[in-house]
Amino acid sequence: MTYPFYLIHDVVGAAMLGGLTRAGVPCLAAIPIVGAAMIAVSWLIAAEAEPRIDATADRAQVWNCLHSA
Repeated sequence: MTYPFYLIHDVVGAAMLGGLTRAGVPCLAAIPIVGAAMIAVSWLIAAEAEPRIDATADRAQVWNCLHSA
C-alpha cells in the first residue's frame, strides 16, 4: 500500500488540497480529508488494481512462453 501512496500523494493530493482550499474548506480541515482520501485510494489500488494487473501480466507471460516454443 505504500508504493501506490507514494505514486499518487504528490500530484493527486496536491490537486485535491488546492481544490478544497479554493472551494473554501479551511486548510486545517482539508489536510486530514486529503490524507484520508489518499490512504483510501492507496488501499483500493493495492487491494483491487494490483492483483488484477499481476494476474494479467502472469497470463501474458504464459501466453508469450507458449507461442515462443
